[in-house]
Amino acid sequence: MKRPILLAMLTLLLILVPVAAVAAAAGESGQHTASVPPLVPLCTELVTNGGFEQNAAWTFPDTASRAGYSTLEAYKGLRSARLGLLPAAVTAAGAPVQETNLLGETAPLGATYSTTYQTITIPADANDVTLDYYFLPGSESTSGDWQRMYLLRPGTFSVIEKLMDVHIDANGWYWASYDLSAYRGRSVVLYFEVYNNSTGSTGRTWMFLDQVSVQSCRNVTATPSPTATWTPTPTHTPTKTPTPTATNTPTLTPTPTHTPTPTVTPTPTDTPTPTETPTDTPTPTDTPTPTDTPTPTDTPTDTPTPTDTPTPTDTPTPTDTPTPTDTPTDTPTPTDTPTPTDTPTPTDTPTPTDTPTDTPTPTDTPTPTDTPTPTDTPTPTPTPTHTPTPTRRVGETTTLELDPASVNTTNGSCFTVDLVVDTHGGWVDYVRARLSFDPTKLAVMPNGTSLASATTNFVPSPCAGTPPPTTTLLPDTTMLPAVLSNSANNGTGAIVYEAGRSPQTIAVSGRFRVATVLFKTIGHTAANVDYTAGSQALYAGSSVLAGTSGTAVTVDRWLVGQVELQGRGDPPSASWNGYSLELGFSPVPGAAGTTGAHSSAALAASGVVTTVVSVNTDASGVFTVPVTALAYGPPYEISVKGPASLTNLRQSVFLNGTYNYVDFGALVEGDVDGDGDIDGVDYSLLVQAYGACCGDPGYVATADFNGNGCVDAGDYSLLVSNFGQNSPIIVPAPSAASAAASQVALRVLPVSVTSPDAGTVSLGVWAVGAGPVDSADVQIAFDPSVLHIVDTGGDDASTVAPGSALDVVLKNEADNTAGRIRLAIGRAPWKPAPSGDLLLATIRIKPVSTEGRVTALQVLDTSGLYHQGDVMAGGRYGAIVYAGSGRVEGGLWLPVMLR
Repeated sequence: MKRPILLAMLTLLLILVPVAAVAAAAGESGQHTASVPPLVPLCTELVTNGGFEQNAAWTFPDTASRAGYSTLEAYKGLRSARLGLLPAAVTAAGAPVQETNLLGETAPLGATYSTTYQTITIPADANDVTLDYYFLPGSESTSGDWQRMYLLRPGTFSVIEKLMDVHIDANGWYWASYDLSAYRGRSVVLYFEVYNNSTGSTGRTWMFLDQVSVQSCRNVTATPSPTATWTPTPTHTPTKTPTPTATNTPTLTPTPTHTPTPTVTPTPTDTPTPTETPTDTPTPTDTPTPTDTPTPTDTPTDTPTPTDTPTPTDTPTPTDTPTPTDTPTDTPTPTDTPTPTDTPTPTDTPTPTDTPTDTPTPTDTPTPTDTPTPTDTPTPTPTPTHTPTPTRRVGETTTLELDPASVNTTNGSCFTVDLVVDTHGGWVDYVRARLSFDPTKLAVMPNGTSLASATTNFVPSPCAGTPPPTTTLLPDTTMLPAVLSNSANNGTGAIVYEAGRSPQTIAVSGRFRVATVLFKTIGHTAANVDYTAGSQALYAGSSVLAGTSGTAVTVDRWLVGQVELQGRGDPPSASWNGYSLELGFSPVPGAAGTTGAHSSAALAASGVVTTVVSVNTDASGVFTVPVTALAYGPPYEISVKGPASLTNLRQSVFLNGTYNYVDFGALVEGDVDGDGDIDGVDYSLLVQAYGACCGDPGYVATADFNGNGCVDAGDYSLLVSNFGQNSPIIVPAPSAASAAASQVALRVLPVSVTSPDAGTVSLGVWAVGAGPVDSADVQIAFDPSVLHIVDTGGDDASTVAPGSALDVVLKNEADNTAGRIRLAIGRAPWKPAPSGDLLLATIRIKPVSTEGRVTALQVLDTSGLYHQGDVMAGGRYGAIVYAGSGRVEGGLWLPVMLR
């Protein structure tokens, strides 16, 4: 990075030296130097799609670690380019063939290049050409890998210049800048490369790339409209003004043209003007410079200047020189210069007789000492606006953010939030983060708290222990190593974290993390974490803070429901899968506990009196519905209706747990017209459609109660059996004795997940319900050709991660060859049986190939939950997994239940 700095310094010197020379020349001559119209840069962007926001312009050669567009990181905008292998990437054990990069270099078998490039053409008339880009490098490797940037020759792709060759693991964006002026008039290839000496699961190297820019700047003359309100001196034949070369005004040959100026003598009345010349004299304080005027005049004839009008004729010459300079900025002394030119003539008048010695004052007429003002005119030195990259400026907008911006979690679960600084191209050397949270809903846990799993795909991460009154955050000292304050108060809901650079380091730029806070949800409703007054970001003692953004925390709840279907055989069955249901949620009016915010009026005002949701069942009649949006606290009446069934109603159902299991009983079929009763109209419609199958004229789908595609005897049997019944059918709540058994189910959650090529996914094995559990025997089957069980590092694992609910592990096995998991766990004899929603284990999976496949984690019927020797009868539910890059879109996949 030294090279760009040296180039910038040399460029600045090249700009300043000519300016200094002009100023010196003006000072030595004591004359008005003509100002040169300033040069301003006209810049053009040469890179197409430098922010990678579109799929255009860049080429990504196909390799085992093929680079591509990414939304995982971005310096600005939404996307960047990703090169290399990310830590959680999934690739083959080795590249199938030896890879060759664009330069013609061949890697050893098993190593891989990840590259992208674009060709640009640099104009021949460019004055300055600057390449800038931002990169976020990372690596687990200690040697053998690299992150590079080259300039290549188009066609042959031979190396013109290697601009970057590093191997960095960082937690923030770096900015690189290079002068490409040497390549004016040429086409070059911008080539970025990451090399991994192995495609294995560890020791990987990667890089994100963003905001690639090549600015080609051509200096053009700024034609400042000669606002030279120089109209006062029409005698200054404007013919001179156009010639900026007048800066070298030694060509005083114009003097003769000024001999007519004495004709201005009619202004002898200017005798008072001498008094004006004194007013001018403030500038002529440089009167010594007149002594220099002889030098430019060179004519010894001027020495007898006593009153020689010739001398005045010479003096006008200097006044002539100002003319050019005056065009840009002489507005300050336009009127004065004319007077001096006239003052020589008054010297001819007898009045100055008492001041023959003053006649030299005509030499003062070279009040061209105004030249100091023109010397300012060279201030076109701003032309060093040559700095084409605003990113080099300091003190631009800096934001303090929390990442992620939103979190979905469950009560009693933990999640992490990062404190992030984004300088947006500026610099920062100190940050103070003051955060607030609701201590009745959230608490900060100690850094050493053990998490069962990462919060991924809404899988909760229970963390053991009671939140302490005060604790600390986990600092990230990569960018701001000096931690000045670090505290979290769970009583007041306040966090203070301060950090800065050390005196031995420079200010930092980019987007980076300064600390991580571990939260635990201790309430059932939404909460926010926000920055408060007193938060600050500084650079060199000045505030650069532009804004802050916090995190919205949603505490999720689900309804896990089940229905029985008539005429479709015993579950699990394909004929049960995909049965369409419509659910209605209404808070119970006047129910106990529904006061204040949960009163019927308040709920009605909030729009949750009747909420209708459509959902499909799985092969066992089970469905899952998120109920987070419904008010926490009041009981609900929940109705369930099929396409041609009557409505079943469960009353006084509380939805306050994480997973709320509700059995809605058997749906009564026969309501063809959907009016809520089974009567003669339904009978008439069925017999009219009798014998028709799907696709036939006269087929009525709602008369096909058993879903076999035809209106037949089975459907007729259902209608006549249920004839005369009406909606709603009240489904009784289970007895207290049976509730414990029926409401504890063994589930894998979430019910469906996507496990992409570049990452592992975590799922939880849960005991869901209200009843107590002494022990669990979990047996799960999976397809080992599609996915494997892995550890936190993404490597094949022989066990899963047990939860803390049942802490005695009897058996823990994961077999990636046979495709089986077996986990047997129980409570300690001296502990009470836990109840509620219990996390039994966390399973981490990843695909074994990039081919898109749909598979399942199937809970075997040999699995069971036990209390006092009895098997809990709540059911067993697996999960659907979309493995690899070919995710199947559309449709709703629901878990498989085996009994």
